[in-house]
Amino acid sequence: MCRTIQITGKGMLKIKPDQILLKLSLSKTLESYEEAIKKSVEEVNEVKQILEEAGLDKKELKTTYYSIKPDYESVRDNKGNHVTQLKGYKYNQDLNYKFDIDNKILGKVLYSLSKSTENVQIDLEYTIKNPEEAKNELVKLAVEDAYAKAKILSESAQVRLGKILKIDFSSKQIDFSSKPFERGMMLSSKMCAIDSIDIEPEDITKNEDVTIIWEIE
Repeated sequence: MCRTIQITGKGMLKIKPDQILLKLSLSKTLESYEEAIKKSVEEVNEVKQILEEAGLDKKELKTTYYSIKPDYESVRDNKGNHVTQLKGYKYNQDLNYKFDIDNKILGKVLYSLSKSTENVQIDLEYTIKNPEEAKNELVKLAVEDAYAKAKILSESAQVRLGKILKIDFSSKQIDFSSKPFERGMMLSSKMCAIDSIDIEPEDITKNEDVTIIWEIE
């Protein structure tokens, strides 16, 4: 059996966000299925107009979820018993929009949304345009760290590093995002009383481990 040395290298990367991910959730209950469809279309068209007026490309607005379902409520009948009755039809639509970080544009969009509809919830994330490139850089840094450690240990033990027998690292998705806002916050005209906003997102810090096994001579 050959002798081996196993080292875990650690990579750390601090990245400045360069993109805003705006997540919108629209929902409302209407009396009929047809009214729910009509209202959902009107709401999305209104969002597109807001984006366009802020100087953004409305074609980049993406729907990630859409549904229209019966909405029931519990009421008391004339005998005082709880019964379930149809309240109407509720539509739910989730939208994503990405654009380069620009606080002035962000302020305009939030302000216009707060003035136009009461049916929207918002999640705001600061992200990066090239997460795969950042992931690769993290792996590279971890490998370099593993090699540096292995070299020090082998020299101290007066052995030589041979060929690499195995490399293990995580293939999971890394979330390169910063979330300064409360999740699912409701917009209001009081919250967005001005059409500009001053936010400096913190750097995104991520870590990655790579474990390498060398044969030693």
